[in-house]
Amino acid sequence: MTEDSYVEAVERLGRGGTPVVSNDVALSASRLADALAGFPGTVARGEEALQRFDEELDALVAPAVALVGVGPDEGLRTVSIALDTLAGAAGGTPRAHTHMAMAVLARAALALTAGALAWNRLEAVARLASVVRSDGYGPAVSVLADANLRHLDVFGCAADDGFRAHVAWYSRRRWRASVGPLSTDGQVELAFAEADVLTGMLAVGTGRDRDLYAAGLRVSERRVEDRLLARAANPRQRPLLRELFGVTEDNLDARLSDAYAGLTAGGSMTSFRRSLHRTEG
Repeated sequence: MTEDSYVEAVERLGRGGTPVVSNDVALSASRLADALAGFPGTVARGEEALQRFDEELDALVAPAVALVGVGPDEGLRTVSIALDTLAGAAGGTPRAHTHMAMAVLARAALALTAGALAWNRLEAVARLASVVRSDGYGPAVSVLADANLRHLDVFGCAADDGFRAHVAWYSRRRWRASVGPLSTDGQVELAFAEADVLTGMLAVGTGRDRDLYAAGLRVSERRVEDRLLARAANPRQRPLLRELFGVTEDNLDARLSDAYAGLTAGGSMTSFRRSLHRTEG
């Protein structure tokens, strides 16, 4: 992998090289999934446990972020397929490698969601949300709405620890400074916070458990909330939110408010500070 694999992928995309970048993403996902499936397990925890997969995850995430950010729509399908490949390694009846595979899947899903939000490409988030995982016991659930991917065994099931580790990992990437809307640590933290909150809102869908812990709320609740409100008021992004949450126009605002109210940062329940509304134009 080159020093700036993200820039290399962007340059290829600019030259019409979407098939090449897409192939790189798919191949990296397959290699990473194979490595995870063959992993015998470990007693290590936290970043110490995940570091052994850093190179493979870098090779996948860097070009995938390029596809999500500046690639054509057909490239988004490749990214969702790559995530589905990881979901396959993390699904089914738990085995020796499952906890590690779940941590890698969670990191990739959050990083790609944050990238999509930073580039205002909710269509990419919708693609990612179409990827599902099953634990072998219950029905399959979207990897973006899978609460088990927030409380990872590798991080002692502590959502805060996992979230901070994912943010720190992304911030350390050699190529990260080249990603326009994620070039500073503050931008990374806010994008990951919004990704954590939005996916939490998907996880507390109608009929699901309330009081889901969302580590992203601790970063800056008001700024995250403002970003979500702005998306709901944006004529281009609003239809994508309807698709993501599976509701009609008339029900979107209530659905978003209800889902947001189902999150907690460890204290009182959350709620939107003002009603969601649509801005014409």
